[in-house]
Amino acid sequence: MRLPQTICVCLILLIISSCKEKAKQLSYPSDTKPLDVTHEYFWETPSSSKIHFQDSNTAISIDSFYAIHKYKCLWHDGISWRKSAYELQKVVSHAEYYGLCSGFYDLPVLDSSEKSNTIIIQKDVSLSRCLVQFCSHLRYGVPSGDKLFYTDSGSLQTTLSKLDFTKPLIPQLELFEPNNIFYTELKNALTAYLDEFSILDVKVPVEYVKSDSLENIRKARRALFFSGFLSDSLVDDLHFEAALAMFQRMHGLQADSTLGRNTARLLQLSNQDRFLKAACVLNQLKREVFPSTYLLVNIPGFYLDVVQNNKRIVRHSVVVGKYSTATPRLISRLSNVQLNPFWNVPYSISSKEMLPKIKSDTNYLKRNRLTLLDKEGKAIDSKAVEWKDVSESTFQYRIQQEPGNRNALGNIKFNFPNRHQVYLHDTDSRGLFDNDNRAYSHGCVRVDKPVQLASVLLGLDSQFIPSDTLKSQIKKGSRKAYSFRTDVQIRISYYTSMTDAKGIIQFYDDIYRLEDKTMMEKFKKYLH
Repeated sequence: MRLPQTICVCLILLIISSCKEKAKQLSYPSDTKPLDVTHEYFWETPSSSKIHFQDSNTAISIDSFYAIHKYKCLWHDGISWRKSAYELQKVVSHAEYYGLCSGFYDLPVLDSSEKSNTIIIQKDVSLSRCLVQFCSHLRYGVPSGDKLFYTDSGSLQTTLSKLDFTKPLIPQLELFEPNNIFYTELKNALTAYLDEFSILDVKVPVEYVKSDSLENIRKARRALFFSGFLSDSLVDDLHFEAALAMFQRMHGLQADSTLGRNTARLLQLSNQDRFLKAACVLNQLKREVFPSTYLLVNIPGFYLDVVQNNKRIVRHSVVVGKYSTATPRLISRLSNVQLNPFWNVPYSISSKEMLPKIKSDTNYLKRNRLTLLDKEGKAIDSKAVEWKDVSESTFQYRIQQEPGNRNALGNIKFNFPNRHQVYLHDTDSRGLFDNDNRAYSHGCVRVDKPVQLASVLLGLDSQFIPSDTLKSQIKKGSRKAYSFRTDVQIRISYYTSMTDAKGIIQFYDDIYRLEDKTMMEKFKKYLH
């Protein structure tokens, strides 16, 4: 429903008066009268000669934008189009470098010989509409559903009022973008990627076979050629292997030049698929609010980053949940670091996975340093239980594993409150960190080099403890728990495109099938 025009005008005046910084006024040639842009150009009218705005808030944004500049043309000085008009035309026509689509915007064609004042004003307003919509996308992202733009009549206009048309426009667009390290790194990495690779939607059905067939190698060569990693699909083996290794590095895989299962699956993607991954992650990051210091686990990337003052200070490899026992996405606060933890086996594991092993092996519990507990938490003799009468549905016990090197949680555990009862921890299966796909757990996150991570995180909490001290305490059997005295946020997130530690773009497998395919189709529709 469209707001009454009188109400909108009042809103415009309120917005303008709230702007603390006065916009720098544009200059016009002394012998030229600048063209006036009247209110009728911002609202729906029966006349086909006017620019139509379906959304009232969009019209408010445009109207308030012109009001700041006394309703004079912003992009045309009365004689010719300003440099800023061509700057805007350039940036919007290359919106893909910002993880957007140039097809989102109805960009007018600028004719330097245009004489019709009406057409000039129409195009001036169209340019302003493109700017407002582009800046809306930079700040808020592309909304889900049928809408193409978020409508906002407050903070966006305040920022727009700070634009100085007497200065280069493109650097000022950073005012609208998120001030977050992951957004900035990914956008810069996407820019570098698009400078080198096209966005072709060409897919090659590369398959995984245990022994590389000549046909499959031929398909892999074609996939690398269409993706831009090879200049010719008929190059020699050395060039092919080098290109395959480069492809693997860009997809978070071991660069072994071997056509394995994970490599084959990711070779099936087109460059357009890869762009859509990055674009949708950038869109997602615009909607998230990050503190200055936190720990972030990226599930598809199999890593965690520690960020301090919006700078990454360390990265660790992780193991996450299997598809059937997926690691949940969440935001919480670290509560403590526990040395030499007990493992209280989740009921789903003890009743489903351990019970059959206990039934078939009377020494299973003892050999794995597992203690059987009753409902009250008291230890009981497992040999006193008639296991043949116990089933998954009648299992009424708890199982706890003693601390030590064979403990499933390893030597250290990071606790944080959450309804999923998951946590970060060490592991007794450290060989898993050598694998490309590290989705093996029951939902918790296993961390490589956890003692070093604990030292870093405690340091963020102003209680730095050297790694060697923690290792010594662990070795002595200490069960000390270090509580966090300040809020250190932990975010377990799902991003299928990010950057590596060197800032090179990465495209990850969608291991839980959580990518927003509807949003991807929306972007794809407007790709040029």
